[in-house]
Amino acid sequence: MAFAASTVSVSQHGGLIPKGAWPAVRVAFSGTSGANTTGLTFSWLVSADSAIVVGDVVTAGALLNFNAMSGLIGLNVRANNPNAVGGTQLGVSSVGISPAAQVIAAPLDGPMLLEGDDTPATASQGAFFLSLGVYLPPNTAISGSIDLLTIFAERIGAIPAATA
Repeated sequence: MAFAASTVSVSQHGGLIPKGAWPAVRVAFSGTSGANTTGLTFSWLVSADSAIVVGDVVTAGALLNFNAMSGLIGLNVRANNPNAVGGTQLGVSSVGISPAAQVIAAPLDGPMLLEGDDTPATASQGAFFLSLGVYLPPNTAISGSIDLLTIFAERIGAIPAATA
């Protein structure tokens, strides 16, 4: 696995990414995974003083671009600290599960938007982190790369109670 600064070039307007050159962080994979299911998590501190309280509505998402990425069993994006308070997942997002449950995704190529549902926080949070999780099956050839174009989070106050 290697990290590098990258750009994603889009020649036409439309789709998930407007026309232009977009800065990105590229995570490139090559080789064979180990004997166990592996979960890699990339985290960003969004705000050190975001006082999330119980009932605040939180969501998270990521705009990714895949470059012939093969060998994945799952992806997830979430807002958290210390517990996940909002996010979404694609495929498997845990380690140590039964090999029979590990369905390897078809190779991914092109942009993808992962966006979570708005979720009320169940615990107070002293900071606001975002995490992108990438999950790899055991003993599998892994290749390709993922460009992280943006990762985002939103926090709003609690939804007001309905009045008669």
